[in-house]
Amino acid sequence: MKTMALACAMLMCCVPTLGQVSVGVRATIPFDFEMANRVMPAGDYVFNLTASAATPVVKVRDMNGLQAAATIAFPAFWGRQDGRFTVSFNQYNDRHFLAGVTAPTGRVNIVKSSNERTMVTSRMVRVTSTRPQRVDIVAALH
Repeated sequence: MKTMALACAMLMCCVPTLGQVSVGVRATIPFDFEMANRVMPAGDYVFNLTASAATPVVKVRDMNGLQAAATIAFPAFWGRQDGRFTVSFNQYNDRHFLAGVTAPTGRVNIVKSSNERTMVTSRMVRVTSTRPQRVDIVAALH
């Protein structure tokens, strides 16, 4: 667990406070998306990545404070990347699911929700596409 927490700290390039590491990124999402089995409408959002000795978590809220959700994440990779913050989505036909958040030093992936797992196994998706399309939105440090 300490290794995972250290990896998340390196990934999020933040100063730890009270045993936690946290960073927020801001992005305008031009489509409705799903996260933690909730539909979030298109709009401006803050994505907060928090890591402690426990499992990393991504909390999402809209800029008006009307929509909020949280889900478990896991480090996907770390090391020098292209220096951008991005928010990634898996797109299946017209549905988008939050897939991950990338910081200049690495990325965390989101655990697939039961809605996304159902979508992956649905006949409609298998017929039209074998893999989701990845959609990346450029974000900024919040």
